[in-house]
Amino acid sequence: MLRSQGLRSIAPAHLTASVRVCTVLVLLMSMALANSSSASTPGPASAPVLSKVALVIGNAQYESVGALKNPVNDAQDICDALRSLGFTTSCYYNVKTRAKLRSLIQDFTESNPENSVSLVYYAGHAVQVNGENLLVPTAARLSTESAVQSESVSLSFVMRELQRSPHFLNIIILDACRNNPVAPGTQSLPSGLAQVQVTDLPDATEVLYATAANDLALDGEGRHGILTKNILASIRERGTVDDLFKQVSLGVQRDSQAMGKRQKPALYTNFTGRFCLVQCDEVESLQMEKQLSDDRVVDLQNSLAAGNQRAQAEIAVEKEKNAQLGEELKKKEQEAKAAGKTARAFDIPPAQ
Repeated sequence: MLRSQGLRSIAPAHLTASVRVCTVLVLLMSMALANSSSASTPGPASAPVLSKVALVIGNAQYESVGALKNPVNDAQDICDALRSLGFTTSCYYNVKTRAKLRSLIQDFTESNPENSVSLVYYAGHAVQVNGENLLVPTAARLSTESAVQSESVSLSFVMRELQRSPHFLNIIILDACRNNPVAPGTQSLPSGLAQVQVTDLPDATEVLYATAANDLALDGEGRHGILTKNILASIRERGTVDDLFKQVSLGVQRDSQAMGKRQKPALYTNFTGRFCLVQCDEVESLQMEKQLSDDRVVDLQNSLAAGNQRAQAEIAVEKEKNAQLGEELKKKEQEAKAAGKTARAFDIPPAQ
């Protein structure tokens, strides 16, 4: 873009003031016409801009049982990785009490913009009591089931908070279940976490466990747990969040098998769209843009049903845009197929 100094230098000093003004006006009009022309010419699809926010928690220094080795390292490095991918991150370590943990979750969800990508990552102790999954603060008493239940925060609470406003995608990653923290000789708890009922998920939500339901995860060797190690290894690779989960699952299974125990991450999801995490191709970008338009139509229809008559005109505009996106997407998918390109698989082993 030309700076004002550059514009002045175009008109020689011997020109009159009126001629210099005319010269500048002609240049500005030319620039405006060029910009208008380029704006009206469709270029390559680019991923829609979404607000990306993350809450990251790592709990390791438990007071009533031995400290865990990796969760703070895991959380710190996940926090840095998400920042590098454009997430606005809130990161906390060794959260001591139920009240504080609930407060952090509430503050996070209340500040999230609508139609954002909202990610919650937790590393530390998590257990199930009577089928309810609980995230355990570091000062919680772990002597009885009732103590654990009254001093921990349920996964269902996290999901209810995320449901407060509509998001494009909610992601919950639980790198937990490394062992059963309840004191030996007292009431014992089932291993691992209970299965998530997909019907209980907020809309557009994916929950990733480090291992299958009712199973314990290996702690890993070195700085990170096995799940987080594999997330960090792949999180900057080109593709969608589902591509990432596939790579992570394969890596966890490979690493755990080498340690003598096959650990299979579990994914619970009702998300039907695609979220481009890093540098997706044209088809993937159009898929995301159409998903956003689909969501916008639903929001406007709900607004109209609630009595906002002005939404009627906006619905017509958005539906026309949606139809154009659909045609463009179909065209690009056909071109990709003709070129021999196939959609990348992102299946993950089913939750168990």
